[in-house]
Amino acid sequence: MWWRASVGQWVWRVVPLVVPVIGGLAFMLLVSTRPELAQQPVAEKIWSVRAAPTEKTTIQPTLLFYGEVIAGREVELRPLVGGRVVAVGPHFQDGGRVEAGESLIQIEAFDYEAAVDEATADLAEARARVRELQTDVESGKAMLEQELTAKALRQRDVNRYVRLKRQGAVSVRAHDDAQMALLTAAERVIERGFGIERLGANLARQAAVIDRLEVKAKRAARDLQETKLTAPFAGYLTDIGTQVGKRIGQNDKVARLIDSSRLEVRFNLGMQNFGELSAAGSLVGSQVTVIWRLQGEARRFSAVIERTGSEIDASSGGIAAFGRIESGGSMALLRPGAFVEVEVPGPSYQDVVRLPETAWHDGKVLVIQDGGLVERQVTLARRLGSDILVRGKFAPGETVLVTPIPGAMAGMRVTVVPEASDGG
Repeated sequence: MWWRASVGQWVWRVVPLVVPVIGGLAFMLLVSTRPELAQQPVAEKIWSVRAAPTEKTTIQPTLLFYGEVIAGREVELRPLVGGRVVAVGPHFQDGGRVEAGESLIQIEAFDYEAAVDEATADLAEARARVRELQTDVESGKAMLEQELTAKALRQRDVNRYVRLKRQGAVSVRAHDDAQMALLTAAERVIERGFGIERLGANLARQAAVIDRLEVKAKRAARDLQETKLTAPFAGYLTDIGTQVGKRIGQNDKVARLIDSSRLEVRFNLGMQNFGELSAAGSLVGSQVTVIWRLQGEARRFSAVIERTGSEIDASSGGIAAFGRIESGGSMALLRPGAFVEVEVPGPSYQDVVRLPETAWHDGKVLVIQDGGLVERQVTLARRLGSDILVRGKFAPGETVLVTPIPGAMAGMRVTVVPEASDGG
């Protein structure tokens, strides 16, 4: 049995060497007997795409903003005089429409009528005093003339007594009496002159009193007129703060009046739009359209932008614009607080091509020429919603790829398919 063990050892040594050789021979046989495959040419893929024409034109886009209607002029009404309200106007109620000059409230006028009567009486008394002083002045002037005459007579007596004394025909006593009479007459003239001056001063002071009383009388008459509060302009009343029987003072609020003939629209402009419109000079003074949607109906109004805000809104990063609403079919219905749309004519862009936004490829578009795509450098002028305005060199009749194709590049083969009809 020893030979069986020797054969087994020999087999286990040879088999690992024979198996690879047999596998290699089989592989060589398979390779040499495989069938030859005919090479097929690779067909280039042609994409079905849509295209847009490159017609240059001038476009002035309409920019859409949202805003609200505000009162262009409003005033907080307060009484000019205090007192008890005894009557109100027929339209003195929240939402009531009043005309300019229409009576709103009537304050009790008794105290103010009494003040007018008192001022009138004081003024009459002061004027009577003026006439009295004027009479005294005239009388004093007449008396001064008489006393001047008397003084002149006394002076002549003194002169005569002086001559007679020199001749020894009159006594010293008589001479001295004549001198005393002259001095007395002179004193009366002086006193009368001062009296007239005092009367003149009193007359001037009384004139000042009359001026003061006339001011007092005018103030009393004005206060009496202001017991009736009227509307300074036509408009709508709101925030009613008083009624009949209530006592009010000058600091109490009566109502707020909104001018019905001056309504404005306020809307916010982003800094980019503000810069474009300002640079183009088409902001202040431009005509805009205000759209108020009421019960599904678009009511249109014409407005003119009059001014812009004085500062930038920190929350929105824009600036407010204000337009005065001038006309419209529903001016009587429009009220402050209405939410509206504002269509503003934008700056004009010349020699631009309007394309769908899908035609934009980071500074270039793909032009279709002879069934292939060609890159064309363009400049973006503006975005308009889902469209763009670009400037570039385009030949007449050229079209641009607008179908979004992943990885689209120059050299790709395309075929343009027509737009689907309404029925297709």
